[in-house]
Amino acid sequence: MENKQSTKKLKIMVLAAMIYPDYFGGAAKVAFEQALQLQNLGHDVTIITLKKHHYFAKEEKIYGLRFLRYDNPLMRRIFGKSITAGHSLKKYLNSLKLQFDVVITHYPHDSRAFFRSQYKNVPLLYTFHAPSRKEMSIQKLNFEHRHWWGRFFHNTFINWTHRCENYSLSHATQIAVMSHFMKTELVTSHENINKNKIHILSSGVDINAFQVASPERHQALRQELGIKEDELFFLTVRRLTERMGIENLISATGYLTKKYPKIRVKIIGDGLMKEALQKQIKTNHLEDNVQLLIELMEQKKLLKYYQAADCFVLPTKLLEGLGIATLEALATGLPVLGTPAGATPEILENINPKMIFHSTRPEHIAMGMQWFITEGKDLNLPKQCREYVERKHNWKDIVSDLEKLLYQLKK
Repeated sequence: MENKQSTKKLKIMVLAAMIYPDYFGGAAKVAFEQALQLQNLGHDVTIITLKKHHYFAKEEKIYGLRFLRYDNPLMRRIFGKSITAGHSLKKYLNSLKLQFDVVITHYPHDSRAFFRSQYKNVPLLYTFHAPSRKEMSIQKLNFEHRHWWGRFFHNTFINWTHRCENYSLSHATQIAVMSHFMKTELVTSHENINKNKIHILSSGVDINAFQVASPERHQALRQELGIKEDELFFLTVRRLTERMGIENLISATGYLTKKYPKIRVKIIGDGLMKEALQKQIKTNHLEDNVQLLIELMEQKKLLKYYQAADCFVLPTKLLEGLGIATLEALATGLPVLGTPAGATPEILENINPKMIFHSTRPEHIAMGMQWFITEGKDLNLPKQCREYVERKHNWKDIVSDLEKLLYQLKK
């Protein structure tokens, strides 16, 4: 009897106000990949997300996953998405006629709305990506819409979000974090949470999609992307926001250009700092060495950059929960150099501790990049990077642990 129970497929609601491919970012990508992997195991997965644009379909299937999008156009135009999403979601959930065995949530506002809806008694797994109060303070209320109320109610909104997060964590059946670092952040920022509910469930990467390129493919992609044979190609993929430390990477590159004029740094991403970063590049006369690619690339195009680069740089200053771009780069055999911020050392120390910068300062980033140029690129790092991801961040193993936890929730 118990065996039948354990093999019965689950009806799973994935609740994420921001999720790939509607949105880009680490948490959005994790939410999508988890859902996709659970579906591949045969579970019935429904994604409920905020409608980003008016032309997005209310209901559609993406990679076989059912997307349901909620919205309140009038309220959104007046106050913006963040302030109205919870109210819109509660109303939407109460209108549904669907049944679910378990729920996975990823953000505080929609989690709070869930507990006020008809589904409030369904077992819930809250995925804690970062402490909202700390992240929003760092980002300086980094809303994409920048509505008028954001300037006047900055602290009020941050505190309200923190309360939503605390409420959601307190009422969640279980909590998942992706690293030891983020578990520490959780218990520090929410001291009243039962620590026995917290589980470390790392994130994975699609090792079939992110493959190591052959030498011939590597050279062909460099030609396609305009990288000369004698150029040193460093890559990063980041949102252009305060905590990502992109300005420090640009400064570090400036330190290196006299000795290594053939160094090339490509920064892929978008965000509110793009104009400031473009100005920094121009002011320091780095146009020939640093290029901002202001776009949110689909996976196939992004893969080309991973496979063509010599090295990936993660210059994050704070709150790196578990860099999804880091795992994608490593899966392609691309060595990653990263700051000792957040969970990055939990990954890189397993490959080569010298891949971790001494600090987040530009001069230490430059020293690490120089180590790669003079020593690191001659080591067998690509093979080690790929093998590490295959062992530790293969979705097959990670989703198995997630599935077991979801079955426990349902009991």
